[in-house]
Amino acid sequence: MVVEQDCVISGNLIENVAGVGVQAGINDGARDLVVTGNLVRGAKMGIGVSNHAVWSSVRSVAISGNIVRSASGVVPTVFTGAGLDRVGAVECGNDLATAVGSVTFGHNRYL
Repeated sequence: MVVEQDCVISGNLIENVAGVGVQAGINDGARDLVVTGNLVRGAKMGIGVSNHAVWSSVRSVAISGNIVRSASGVVPTVFTGAGLDRVGAVECGNDLATAVGSVTFGHNRYL
């Protein structure tokens, strides 16, 4: 599931996805996104968030109250033209309340 702008993703069960379970924004397209209360299991990447949003202050993304199991947790991503790739080793899955750039992470569980 990929969203770009002005969207709320809430209350979903996402299982056995070959790529990203939930993707908040593609490159600089992330704006005013809320990802909350979702359960992602068995995905290559649980919840991806645009690396541009993570390192910029002009976007607004909130990712909270999600559970990610059997996948990499909540991670920055970049669209390469052929697909989404994880950026670096940053893992935001178990942070209680953290703001990085314009992204607020809170109370997610990465198991």
